[in-house]
Amino acid sequence: MLAQGVLLGGEVEVHRGAGGSVPRRWGADRNETCSIIAERPASGNPPRAWRPERPTPTFRCVRAVLFDFDFTLADSSSGILACFAHAFARVGLPAADPQHVRRTIGLALPEALRRLHGVDDAALAQAFTDAFRERAEHVMVASTRWLGRALETVEACRAAGFATAICSTKRRSHLEGVLARDGVAALFDAVIGADDVPAPKPAPDALLAALARVGVVAERALYVGDHPVDAQAAQRADVSFVAVLTGPSQRADFEVHRVERFLASIEELPALLPGA
Repeated sequence: MLAQGVLLGGEVEVHRGAGGSVPRRWGADRNETCSIIAERPASGNPPRAWRPERPTPTFRCVRAVLFDFDFTLADSSSGILACFAHAFARVGLPAADPQHVRRTIGLALPEALRRLHGVDDAALAQAFTDAFRERAEHVMVASTRWLGRALETVEACRAAGFATAICSTKRRSHLEGVLARDGVAALFDAVIGADDVPAPKPAPDALLAALARVGVVAERALYVGDHPVDAQAAQRADVSFVAVLTGPSQRADFEVHRVERFLASIEELPALLPGA
């Protein structure tokens, strides 16, 4: 059963069919039409949204696209691996398997250290973080390369009128260094790094800071990322999430998270967005 509704005063008032009504969706502009896919149970109870948390998103309602950075827009894994190796040696820990390290890219460094070596000691985690950042100042910007058609995808979003932002666990100086190096800083309305917010992902702080900067409410935004931690942050911010499978994470890794679409690469994103 396909139910259609018109947004009135921030709600979707959904037309009723024989089986009942679809839950209302909040936060979009007055009089904007949205479509919601719903199914009617055999029992005749009210239709149930495809996702239990809220209806399937209508990408027509999106006004801001937020991007994770590593493995979503760019690949700086060679620099990150060098920083991990330097930090492990500095604090006297054995090197970790590079493939295991790659799976932690996108996590806060203390959490990555905990997953790789079971370390919960705050002082050791801080020493590790300091050593990582020391090396990163020399290699991170230079080692970063954009993923195929990532910049063209952001350009398409902006040409269609969407606000764009980066929300990353990287330090903002490194993010801005890459943007300045390639002359593309103007492609983003906001750049939020780990040092800009009180808590890293999976906390929603970076996403909420970006939304405040671009002046868009959570219900009108979309976050694109490659890691389950991105999905967690989006859900906590009440932002729709699209997973791009260009990092080590596989589709099965998102099984317990709310994901609206899976993309093989970032260049598939404009097809979801009106006018992009």
